[in-house]
Amino acid sequence: MECLVRDLSHNGALIAMANTSNLPGTFEIAIHKQGESRPAQMVWLNETRAGIKFTERRSNVISFEAARRIHSLEEERRMLRRRLEDWFL
Repeated sequence: MECLVRDLSHNGALIAMANTSNLPGTFEIAIHKQGESRPAQMVWLNETRAGIKFTERRSNVISFEAARRIHSLEEERRMLRRRLEDWFL
């Protein structure tokens, strides 16, 4: 779901979206400007806006930048492995 994050604070945010009817009670929100995702819980909502609070971070949550770096390193590893296999075969 696409939304616009407004009034971001350490504890939560106001989000605006076309329709909040499909917004679940708990979810992971991606905050692209900060390059991270955070677990959140809906506190209140109306037709186009919702107040959310951030919940405790799970230990397996990583930033988008870290995920991109991991993906890049895994691809580089695959390419190097292919080169070695080609060279030794």
